[in-house]
Amino acid sequence: PQYWIKFRKSRGAYDFGLDVSPTAEERPVKLVLKPFGEQWRKKRWWSKVELYPFERDVRVYTRKVDYGPLNLQLVADHCIGTMRSGVHWRVGTN
Repeated sequence: PQYWIKFRKSRGAYDFGLDVSPTAEERPVKLVLKPFGEQWRKKRWWSKVELYPFERDVRVYTRKVDYGPLNLQLVADHCIGTMRSGVHWRVGTN
Protein backbone atom coordinates (compact mmCIF):
# COMPACT_ATOMS: atom_id res chain seq x y z
CA PRO A 1 0.00 0.00 0.00
CA GLN A 2 1.01 3.59 -0.57
CA TYR A 3 0.99 6.06 2.29
CA TRP A 4 0.98 9.81 1.70
CA ILE A 5 1.88 12.75 3.91
CA LYS A 6 -0.16 15.73 2.74
CA PHE A 7 0.44 19.40 3.45
CA ARG A 8 -2.34 21.83 2.46
CA LYS A 9 -2.65 25.61 2.45
CA SER A 10 -5.75 27.50 1.33
CA ARG A 11 -5.18 30.94 -0.09
CA GLY A 12 -7.96 32.95 -1.68
CA ALA A 13 -9.89 30.79 -4.13
CA TYR A 14 -7.26 28.02 -4.31
CA ASP A 15 -5.96 25.14 -2.23
CA PHE A 16 -2.23 24.42 -2.62
CA GLY A 17 -0.78 21.08 -1.57
CA LEU A 18 2.42 19.13 -1.26
CA ASP A 19 2.08 15.35 -1.11
CA VAL A 20 5.05 13.14 -0.18
CA SER A 21 5.03 9.34 -0.10
CA PRO A 22 7.83 7.36 1.55
CA THR A 23 6.36 4.11 0.13
CA ALA A 24 5.66 5.07 -3.52
CA GLU A 25 8.27 3.94 -6.02
CA GLU A 26 6.91 6.04 -8.88
CA ARG A 27 6.14 9.73 -8.40
CA PRO A 28 6.86 10.04 -4.66
CA VAL A 29 6.39 13.85 -4.60
CA LYS A 30 3.60 15.92 -6.13
CA LEU A 31 2.37 19.50 -5.98
CA VAL A 32 -1.40 19.96 -6.21
CA LEU A 33 -3.56 23.00 -7.04
CA LYS A 34 -7.35 22.82 -6.54
CA PRO A 35 -10.13 25.41 -6.55
CA PHE A 36 -11.20 26.16 -2.98
CA GLY A 37 -14.84 26.50 -1.96
CA GLU A 38 -17.99 25.08 -3.49
CA GLN A 39 -18.79 28.19 -5.52
CA TRP A 40 -15.42 28.06 -7.33
CA ARG A 41 -15.55 24.33 -8.02
CA LYS A 42 -18.78 24.71 -9.98
CA LYS A 43 -17.50 27.62 -12.08
CA ARG A 44 -14.16 26.14 -13.14
CA TRP A 45 -13.83 23.63 -16.00
CA TRP A 46 -10.89 21.99 -14.21
CA SER A 47 -10.90 20.24 -10.86
CA LYS A 48 -7.18 19.96 -10.10
CA VAL A 49 -3.67 20.35 -11.49
CA GLU A 50 -0.87 18.00 -10.39
CA LEU A 51 2.83 18.62 -10.93
CA TYR A 52 5.38 15.86 -10.36
CA PRO A 53 8.66 17.80 -10.10
CA PHE A 54 11.12 14.89 -10.24
CA GLU A 55 9.48 13.34 -13.31
CA ARG A 56 8.71 16.78 -14.81
CA ASP A 57 5.15 15.67 -15.47
CA VAL A 58 2.02 17.87 -15.39
CA ARG A 59 -1.57 16.61 -15.26
CA VAL A 60 -4.79 18.61 -15.55
CA TYR A 61 -8.07 17.01 -14.45
CA THR A 62 -11.44 18.33 -15.62
CA ARG A 63 -14.57 18.27 -13.50
CA LYS A 64 -16.43 14.97 -13.35
CA VAL A 65 -19.48 14.69 -15.60
CA ASP A 66 -22.31 12.34 -14.67
CA TYR A 67 -23.34 10.01 -17.47
CA GLY A 68 -26.02 7.67 -16.18
CA PRO A 69 -24.54 5.47 -13.41
CA LEU A 70 -21.00 6.50 -14.41
CA ASN A 71 -18.99 9.67 -14.05
CA LEU A 72 -16.42 10.65 -16.65
CA GLN A 73 -13.35 12.80 -16.14
CA LEU A 74 -10.92 13.95 -18.82
CA VAL A 75 -7.21 13.98 -17.90
CA ALA A 76 -4.56 15.80 -19.94
CA ASP A 77 -0.96 14.72 -19.28
CA HIS A 78 2.27 16.37 -20.46
CA CYS A 79 5.80 15.19 -19.69
CA ILE A 80 8.10 18.20 -19.94
CA GLY A 81 11.30 16.14 -20.17
CA THR A 82 10.28 14.09 -23.21
CA MET A 83 7.69 16.55 -24.63
CA ARG A 84 5.13 13.72 -24.77
CA SER A 85 1.48 14.53 -24.21
CA GLY A 86 -1.71 12.56 -23.96
CA VAL A 87 -5.36 12.73 -23.07
CA HIS A 88 -7.35 9.96 -21.45
CA TRP A 89 -10.67 9.38 -19.71
CA ARG A 90 -11.17 8.29 -16.14
CA VAL A 91 -14.37 6.36 -15.54
CA GLY A 92 -15.93 5.95 -12.10
CA THR A 93 -19.28 5.07 -10.58
CA ASN A 94 -21.67 7.32 -8.68
